[in-house]
Amino acid sequence: MKFAAVLCLVLAASVGAFAEDADVATYGGKKATTAWDIISADSNLSTLKAVVEANGLVAALDDPKRPVTVFGPTNAALAALVAALPAGTPLAGPLVTNILLQHVTRSKVSPFMRVGRSVASLNPGNSITRVASTARGHKASAWRGGQGNTVAATQTLKAKKASVIVIDGVILPNNAFASIQAIAAFYNYTSFAGAVVQAGLLDAANAVSPQKTVFGPNNAAFAAVAGVVATLTPEQVITVLTYHVSPSVVATPFKATPELLTLANQTLALVAPASIVAAASNATVLVTNIYYPGGVFHGINAVLIPKL
Repeated sequence: MKFAAVLCLVLAASVGAFAEDADVATYGGKKATTAWDIISADSNLSTLKAVVEANGLVAALDDPKRPVTVFGPTNAALAALVAALPAGTPLAGPLVTNILLQHVTRSKVSPFMRVGRSVASLNPGNSITRVASTARGHKASAWRGGQGNTVAATQTLKAKKASVIVIDGVILPNNAFASIQAIAAFYNYTSFAGAVVQAGLLDAANAVSPQKTVFGPNNAAFAAVAGVVATLTPEQVITVLTYHVSPSVVATPFKATPELLTLANQTLALVAPASIVAAASNATVLVTNIYYPGGVFHGINAVLIPKL
């Protein structure tokens, strides 16, 4: 009886170990040990492989003594990111490194972790949060980073000491963008960025000091006032643009603020949770809390008109 009991335990343990081992991804007849083993061999992650190599992050993903979970954007997801960045943006540098580190955590993560739970990423001060999704199956596993964009998991690939959750988008951290131009290109606020460049205000907008809040009208908002803008003098255009910048950092949800000073030396009123009352127009925040080295950017749906 004792022998039979021991045999049953051994068989049960063997079945459990085999089942766990069977879940491990295999490439070229070899089972993956680290996340890098998966990324470097999976054809759907070849762009991620190239970008990780270019930014010198292989060692962080290839250490069996320090397991990681990697949220791996597909080739298509990274192609969309590259297309959204300004032409010539280097894929090896601080901007892309910060984005990549946002996708890595030392925590062991299940694709179906409890909704609302967060894990710290290797990008300091940033996390990845499981959010609710109306999708079914694997795509019901949805995730969000510091910029608030949501991506869905499409597959989970397991290694012996790590795992890769394949995702259909890029999780953007708070420090994903290096400049106003990068934000504008990604979120389609290019008319605002173009006006800033033409007015000679780009260096001031991107300057690290003072930290500032930039309210950027979207392209549709600029198109709506194109006729009015055409009648303004260069000095008046500068007044309009600087009216969209406050020399202090204000994040949403807004607290009611009757007078927020702007660089045009005029004030705006902030209305909770995300509205703005200007001297001659009102706006609503559409894209919130986009952090960059110069401060924070909010995308709005109207051009703020000051007293001219």
